[in-house]
Amino acid sequence: MFGGALRRAEANTISRDAAAPTLPSMSDSYVTLRPDVRELRDLLSVLPNLDDLEKREWWDRYAAAHHQHRGAEAALGRERPGGHMVGRLKYLLDKYEGDYEHDLAADCLRFFDDPSPEMVSLVGQALGLPGSGARVLESVCAVAWRIYVATAVAEDRVAQY
Repeated sequence: MFGGALRRAEANTISRDAAAPTLPSMSDSYVTLRPDVRELRDLLSVLPNLDDLEKREWWDRYAAAHHQHRGAEAALGRERPGGHMVGRLKYLLDKYEGDYEHDLAADCLRFFDDPSPEMVSLVGQALGLPGSGARVLESVCAVAWRIYVATAVAEDRVAQY
């Protein structure tokens, strides 16, 4: 499942002329990750809009359910449980330049992986499809994991040079 992402990241370390390898860069991985990043952004866009103050209540409820399920460490010492994570997601989704994908993927994994039944229910309710919450969360995490692994591999290769 992850072989394709790794092969794409690996392809960035070799030029078309096998005799002249090039140094990898994170911008190379950004180009190959664009479809996965676009897919992750599309998946997150089916959730309530983070810019809409009226929809903020949904994010607060999801963050509270996340906090209750994952424990105090999820709140990161903030007043509003999970509010820090919601703010980070908004910040990362508002960025359009490269090299933020690893952070976005990691935060999605922290915030959406291993959901409680209440978290799954909230996502299903937000979509108007009560049985689809788990599918959306699984999809977000699957794409986030591909991005996370590919960017970690690319960062490791850049560090080796």
